[in-house]
Amino acid sequence: MIFVSYFELNPDFDISELAEIGQKMISKKLYPASGVKQLAWYLTPGVRGITVTEAETAEDISNKINLWSTRTIN
Repeated sequence: MIFVSYFELNPDFDISELAEIGQKMISKKLYPASGVKQLAWYLTPGVRGITVTEAETAEDISNKINLWSTRTIN
């Protein structure tokens, strides 16, 4: 199935950290989440974004979203 997710980042979030967090997740093989194929990822200047993702279940998508929302990547 194809899923479209809309998200908004906290306006106080330092957007320059986003690439660093993403790189840490990729290097630890946490991203992309298991069972999820990222088709598109867009971020607007207003710290809003949309992802287009392919997955078998909504649970797989939930795991992907939870990974980003926890920000516990060290």
